[in-house]
Amino acid sequence: MNIVDSVRIILEKTPPEISSDIKKSGIYLTGGSARIPELRTLLAEQTGLEIFIADNCETSAVDGLGQIMESKELLKFFKELKKLHKFY
Repeated sequence: MNIVDSVRIILEKTPPEISSDIKKSGIYLTGGSARIPELRTLLAEQTGLEIFIADNCETSAVDGLGQIMESKELLKFFKELKKLHKFY
């Protein structure tokens, strides 16, 4: 399985209310893999969605996790979300 196949599977399993947001806002790539040459173009062609590379993509996941850990409201939200959904 490759990155494009993985993205397709995740999009197929995404609930409709979230899918509509993704269609409006596009997909933001994070992490060092976001810098893979032509990945953005390939994903856009294969999904028909706008693809963006997050600012500071190499650290954005860690930065976001730090914000969650510092926010009681976000931490509670994600703990509840984890109880409700099984992640892939």
